[in-house]
Order: sequence, then C-alpha cells, then structure tokens
Amino acid sequence: FTRALPAGAVQVLVDVETKTIQFLDPSIAPLLTLTAADRTFVGSVMKAVQKHETNQAGWEGSEAWVRRQFQRYLCCLCGALSSLPNIFQ
Repeated sequence: FTRALPAGAVQVLVDVETKTIQFLDPSIAPLLTLTAADRTFVGSVMKAVQKHETNQAGWEGSEAWVRRQFQRYLCCLCGALSSLPNIFQ
C-alpha cells in the first residue's frame, strides 16, 4: 500500500508485516524512543494481559480493556502535543 506524498513528508516508515521501523531521517530517531513512563505503561498493560490469559476472568487485561488503555494513552499524547508551540503547523 503506497500513497503519493510530498517530498520530505514521510520521515518514518512502519512495516507491520515485518515488524520494522525505518527512519528516513536518522536525527528523529531519538525523538521516538520510549520514556520511562512509556515503558511503565507498556509493562503494566503486558502484565494485565498475561494475568488475564491465565485466569480469563474480569475486565482488566481483556481485549476491550487493552484497546481502552491505548485510546487513553493516545488521547493524552495528543493533548500533550497540542500544548507545544507550532507543533501542528
């Protein structure tokens, strides 16, 4: 799947089939590293999913719960980004 975009518009390519990320501009790679808070979030989600897989009970760790966690994470990310000057210009 390829779309025509203006030159320079794409800086990162994500291939979900091969599970790889390619940085076309290496200088942006450090901007996309996970913070300690990000790693804590991912760890807590993984722990809840593993617990849910063992006992299959409850809401926490279910597919719907995981989707909700990432929805909240992305909403918070967008909120944080929107507070940065000139981020969406």
